[in-house]
Amino acid sequence: LTLIIIRTNMADTNTNSYSFTSFESTSDILNTIVDDGVCPSHPEESINVFCYTDKSFMCLKCSIQHKGHHITAFDSLDDARDIIKEVNSTLFCSKHKEKTCQFYCEVESRPVCETCCIVSCKNHDVSEISDLYQKCKHQLDELHSQVSAVNGSTRIQSILKATGEIIKRLEDKKEKDATKIDDEFEEVIRKLAARKQ
Repeated sequence: LTLIIIRTNMADTNTNSYSFTSFESTSDILNTIVDDGVCPSHPEESINVFCYTDKSFMCLKCSIQHKGHHITAFDSLDDARDIIKEVNSTLFCSKHKEKTCQFYCEVESRPVCETCCIVSCKNHDVSEISDLYQKCKHQLDELHSQVSAVNGSTRIQSILKATGEIIKRLEDKKEKDATKIDDEFEEVIRKLAARKQ
């Protein structure tokens, strides 16, 4: 899944661009670029620039108004596809839109960038996302082992219960068979005693 582009009017610059707004397929985004292909503000210009800060596609002329933003030019739909994949697989900071999140603030319960770590989260408990991932993975592995042990223990318990029931039935049968043997033995003894008389 990727983000769909819709045409937006940038109020501060009076230009239009195609911005990411919601999840859709990469082909929808690329079809929008191919179908329209031209900048809404500059019909003579083709869409060939992406602004990482605003997460929007635009023409080269519009990109001039994005001074100070992280922008990149692309030559083909394959390049646009690569940009879309990159943006969708990268976690950007909610406060510093052009910066990627490499940390997680426990106090604010959110991913943060380096700037946030220095400025707004400097006294907070902050972990690297990669370390946190490893910690969570380890906890999940331990939990999986515990669940497997419980499932194994439950299975062993059910096997022991079934074995206990079989043993009880065998003991009951043993008692019945022993009683039957005793009864038949006594019958044989009585018959022999009756013959002797």
